[in-house]
This record gives sequence, structure tokens and C-alpha cells, in this order.
Amino acid sequence: MKKRLFILISILITTSVVVSFYYLSIDRDSKSISSLTKIVINQDELSKWFKISRTKKIRGVALVVHGLNLKPERMQSIIAELNDAGIDVLNLSLRGHGNNYLKNNNLSSDEARLESFRTVTYGLWLDEIYSAYLKVRERADKINVPVFFVGFSIGGLMGCNLILLHPDVFYDRMVLFAPALNITVESYLLKALMPFPNMVIDSLSTMSGALSMILKIGFS
Repeated sequence: MKKRLFILISILITTSVVVSFYYLSIDRDSKSISSLTKIVINQDELSKWFKISRTKKIRGVALVVHGLNLKPERMQSIIAELNDAGIDVLNLSLRGHGNNYLKNNNLSSDEARLESFRTVTYGLWLDEIYSAYLKVRERADKINVPVFFVGFSIGGLMGCNLILLHPDVFYDRMVLFAPALNITVESYLLKALMPFPNMVIDSLSTMSGALSMILKIGFS
């Protein structure tokens, strides 16, 4: 009985959240994505090298990929540790994060970044991470050192998917922080958003946190 009540309440709350976000986003949706000033993202905006001092012996090259809604520069502490260990690092910014977004003179950087996020597809992110991998592999092969991968959350998921889809991809070592490899209950609730493909929720944690709080109050 409690399980059925939980499912019913979850569906009602999710539907309410969906409708609220939908109507709040109508004005934002009125700006057509095609109105963006589409430019080719240069390599400094897509990825950035952090190389060790040339006085140190290089021990490897690593590709670092951030998590969903996480600023790529938040990986800096990990990059610093890798550099201290003698490893050159290529820090990738997935589309819609950092400076990897389509610029628009009529929008602020945050608004333009959000609009770019609407154009993101799984294939696009996979292409970006594969392109970054090829750069890392080229550098590693040139100086004959191992290739490493460090991924956080969805970055870890994309790194694993890349290996499965591209037989030529190989890492000597992988380090995954909270990889998004497990489907949670909250993820299934997002199926209710399928009728609204252009909707962007800034953070799932806000929605899941609200759901948890309401459900705890309801059963206390």
C-alpha cells in the first residue's frame, strides 16, 4: 500500500513540476535556437592543456572530463595532482559547459550557454570526447607514455561508452568519480518530461531534493 502511495505521489509531484517548468519556460522557448550566432568552437574553448614543467620527466597523458552542470575548472584540483605526478592533462569542456557554447550578442553568457545546452545530443558529446581522446593519444604515442582517463559523474559514463563504441580507444588506467553508471528511481521519473524535449532543468538535484523533502514530510 505504501509503495503504491509513493508511486502515486511521485507521479503527481512530477507532473506538477513538469507543468510549472513548461509554462515558466514558454518565454525562453520563444527565442529560436536558430537565432543563435553559430560559430566554430575553437580548441581553447573545447579543451585546454595543462602541461607539467619541462624540467620534470613526463610519466603519462590524461584526459579529464567534468560532470553534468559542473564547471570544467572545478576539476582543477585533480588536474594539479596529476601534474604533480608528472602527467600532462587535457581538460575537456562538453558543449553547454565552460566556454564551449554558441555565442549570441543578444544573450548573456549564461543565457547563451543554456541555449547551447538545448542543442546538445549524446552523439555531439561523444564526438567531442573522442576528438579530445585522439589529441591525448597522439601526444602520448609521440613521447611513448601511457594514456589515462579521469571522469566525474557523466564524464565517467561518456568515457566508458567511448571504449564500447570505438575499438581503437584504449586507456592504460581509468579513474572514475561517482560515475553515472547506475539508473536511480529519480531518473525513471524524468520520463514524464519526454513530451517537452526543449525543456531544460538547471539541476536535477533541485527536483530530487524537493521530491525527497515532500515525501518525507508526507510519511512522517
